[in-house]
Amino acid sequence: PIMRDLKEWLLGQGNLSFTETPDSYYEVLWVNHGDVDREIRKYGKFTVTFICIPYEFEITGKESYALPSSGILNNSFQESMPVYKITGEGMCTLTVNGNEMTANVGQNLTIDTRRMSAYRTDGKVMNTSVTGDYDKLHLLHGQNEISVSSGFQLEVIPYWGWKA
Repeated sequence: PIMRDLKEWLLGQGNLSFTETPDSYYEVLWVNHGDVDREIRKYGKFTVTFICIPYEFEITGKESYALPSSGILNNSFQESMPVYKITGEGMCTLTVNGNEMTANVGQNLTIDTRRMSAYRTDGKVMNTSVTGDYDKLHLLHGQNEISVSSGFQLEVIPYWGWKA
C-alpha cells in the first residue's frame, strides 16, 4: 500500500521541488519509475526519472499582479514567459516593451506566451482573436513597461525564474 501511495503521488505531482531550494520548483512533464528493490518488507529503494521544463521557477512568480492601464513590472530574474489576463469588452491592445498584440476581448481573454495560445476562462480557444508575436511579450530582466488599452483591466502572472 505504501508503494501504491508513492506511485500515485509521483504520477499526480505537477511540480518538483527540493529541500535546499524551497522557494523554487520545476514543472514536471513526465515521470518514469522503476520497480521496488526490497531488502525487507518495510523498506525498499527504486529509481525515478523526471523530465522537466528546463527552467527553475520562483514560487512568487505564480502570483497574479494587477496592473494599472500603464505601468512598470520589474523582473529581477531571467527572461520569463508570462500569462496576461485581460478583462473588458471590444478591441484591445496589449503593449509590452513597445511590442503590441491586439485582441478582440469578449469579457475575458488569457494570453499565454509559453503555450503561444489565447483562450477564455471557460477554456474556449481564441487564437484567431489575437494578432501579434507571443515571443515579443516575454518579460525581460529589469524593468518592463506594460500597458493595455483604456477600459480594460490587466493581470500578469510572470512565471519568473532561471534557465536550468
